[in-house]
Amino acid sequence: MSTSRRVLLIRSGLCLATAAAPTLVRAAAPLAVIVGTGCKLDSVSKAELKRLFLGETDNISGNVLVPFNMAASLPERSIFLKAVLGMTPDQESKYWIDRRIRGQGGSPKSAPNIDALLKVAAKFPKAITYVPATLTKPDVKVLRVEGKLPTDAGYSLVG
Repeated sequence: MSTSRRVLLIRSGLCLATAAAPTLVRAAAPLAVIVGTGCKLDSVSKAELKRLFLGETDNISGNVLVPFNMAASLPERSIFLKAVLGMTPDQESKYWIDRRIRGQGGSPKSAPNIDALLKVAAKFPKAITYVPATLTKPDVKVLRVEGKLPTDAGYSLVG
């Protein structure tokens, strides 16, 4: 591999395991579950998140919440589906089709990108969503999941 190609790969954030057998590595950042700073909720369980994002409830600890998903094309959505809902993207699609057929409502709204989700969480008092923990901003509140923040050891929303 040429030096200029190696430099380009390094600048692109890609790592080479060895020169003979290159391997692309992408470390997944933990996902932070966020709400607006005015929300009284500080902590949530994975079971509560699952019920909320599956449309089984709109209330967690007396807080009425509206879930917002990432766009289906973003890899973090698959991480959330697996970690919280225990589903693959195909299973989630089938779940929502079945609910619509039965007249039980539709899936959570989704936003096209992470910036849009951050804006929704900051401006819409009842919104709850998830974003990579490294991208949170001061105008949103990061909730504890199972009593832990994304920076804590053993945090469960990691890809």
